[in-house]
Amino acid sequence: PEIIHKLAGFMQKAILRNFDQAEAAGDFMPDSTLNANMGVPYCRGIADPVLNGRGFKRKDMWIFSHGQEFTSISAKMHKSFLLDYQIPILEKFGLSSYACCEDVTRKIDMLRNVPNLRRIGVPPVSDIEKCAAQVGKDYVLCWRPNPAMVVAYYDEKELYDYIKAGIKSSNGSIVDIMLKDVTSSGGDPSRLRKWTQTVKAATDGF
Repeated sequence: PEIIHKLAGFMQKAILRNFDQAEAAGDFMPDSTLNANMGVPYCRGIADPVLNGRGFKRKDMWIFSHGQEFTSISAKMHKSFLLDYQIPILEKFGLSSYACCEDVTRKIDMLRNVPNLRRIGVPPVSDIEKCAAQVGKDYVLCWRPNPAMVVAYYDEKELYDYIKAGIKSSNGSIVDIMLKDVTSSGGDPSRLRKWTQTVKAATDGF
């Protein structure tokens, strides 16, 4: 444990120093933290991403982070060996989004330690109903439906029912639906358009 803590502390200090230098040099742009894997960072109170803008401060920007490598690690150890070292980096930014592909079902309480947290990623491996019950309306629940429904095949009814059930399970939470990890459309790019149309139809009225 001592070696891991020493390594994590070294990495944290290096990242903070690097970010301090980048901000002092005016290198940060509104799209510096733009991550298509985690969402486009539009939000009131935070600068919209624009091309070729420079000199932005971290407090005016989003940051995205995760703990994918800790997905099978307990929340207690995740916090001790990773999140506690991430927080001093995350809190320098205006808002933060956490989680990518890892299961956060049993880690929502842990994530509440992030002071500027706004969005929590809920991938297919997470239990959306249990996550929603914990998140409530405190954060945006960024639900990532199973991308296999586009990559491997496309079944409109199956997708419609799946999205409908997921939204119902969200139990009134503020939900952001994002299709991610689409490495292929199975040779049929129209699936992406159809997916969007089906999801809009399935969420109509919620």
